[in-house]
Amino acid sequence: MLSIAQVLKSSFIMLLVAALLLFSTVEIHALIDIEEGDVPKQFALEDMDGNVVSLSDMDGNPVVIVFWKLMEDKSFLDYSKDELLFLNNYYKRMHLSDRLEVIAVYVPKNIYATAGEVEMVRQFADKHEIAFPLVIDEGMKLYVEYGIIALPSTFMVGVEGEIEYISTSFPLSAGPLFSKKIKELIRSDASIHQIAARSKESGVMDATPYKCMKRLC
Repeated sequence: MLSIAQVLKSSFIMLLVAALLLFSTVEIHALIDIEEGDVPKQFALEDMDGNVVSLSDMDGNPVVIVFWKLMEDKSFLDYSKDELLFLNNYYKRMHLSDRLEVIAVYVPKNIYATAGEVEMVRQFADKHEIAFPLVIDEGMKLYVEYGIIALPSTFMVGVEGEIEYISTSFPLSAGPLFSKKIKELIRSDASIHQIAARSKESGVMDATPYKCMKRLC
């Protein structure tokens, strides 16, 4: 459980970074204390049906983790909704054939989600037929651990278990770049499985890339 001081500190940092993003001419991609090449923080949370979704269970698979929120004011662009629908399309096409995993982490408005808020998340998932698991970050623990500064925020994790791409928004113009990054995750996964298959057939372990091969043996 987060203390008030921790939440206030996180909020202050968010405002500070947002100001930098707004006024700086330098393009900023990294979040607070986490960047591409890092190993993602492990977590296990319940989905909307009470099933435990664990990041560690997806080791060796390409994984997309997206932190998102509900947008009640319809006068604003809903980047979270746009990204979830975009990812849902890819997940439905690539989950079974290419082992693509997606986890959507809902961030409550006030640290803990109300019963009404949970119901709104459930209705959103049902209305849009979201196929991948939706979990709720009760207490906003992951929100702080992942250094989130904006929603939606996305982490694409490769088969070697490292974060390969980070994004802190999803304007519709980002679609082509996201498509490219997801396809790169899939190609990397396919290449490693081909190496594993050849090694199994020959009886000789290929040392490249060894830590991924180790998961597949």
